[in-house]
Amino acid sequence: VKTLKEEKAGTMSPCMSHDELVAKHGPLYNVVRRFGIHQGYDDQGQPIYRAIDDHSENDNNKAAVRRQKVDLASVNAIMLMIRLVAIVSGHEFWPDPDGDPKGASEDMTGAYRQCPLAMRQVLLAITACLNPDSLAVELREMWGQPFGASHAVHNFNRLSCWLCRVVRRV
Repeated sequence: VKTLKEEKAGTMSPCMSHDELVAKHGPLYNVVRRFGIHQGYDDQGQPIYRAIDDHSENDNNKAAVRRQKVDLASVNAIMLMIRLVAIVSGHEFWPDPDGDPKGASEDMTGAYRQCPLAMRQVLLAITACLNPDSLAVELREMWGQPFGASHAVHNFNRLSCWLCRVVRRV
C-alpha cells in the first residue's frame, strides 16, 4: 500500500522489468530490499507500518562516506531553552497549571522523499518490493531520498541548512 501511494505521489516509478531497467541504467543497477516495520496503530485500530529501504543489507551504507556532521539539539536542550526564555521574559508559554512545559514533535509526511536523488544516483536505489497480492517481487526506481540510506539524513539536513540561510538573508 505504501509503495503504491509513493508511486501515485511521484516519488517512485511504476513497476519495471529487469529488461526495462537494463535498457535505462545498464546491467549494473543496484537492488535494495524494501520491508515494513510495525510502528503502532491509527485511530481506527489499523496497524501502521513504515517502509524501510535497506541500504545496509547490500553494503551501500558502508560505501557511502560523508565528512559532514549533522548537529542536532536534544529535546531536553530545547525545553530548557524554552523554560529560560519564559523565566527571563516573565511569560508562560504553556497553559499547564503546574508550570511544567509540554513538548511534542510532528513528523513531516514523506520528509526524505521531498529531496530528490540525483538522476545519476537512481540506479543505486532500485527498490525491490514484495507485492502482497501476487507474491511477486516488483522493481521500482526510487526518486526521493530512501529511508534506510545513511546519506538521506545528510541530504535532508542540507535542505534545512539552505532554508535557514535563505531566511537569514531575507
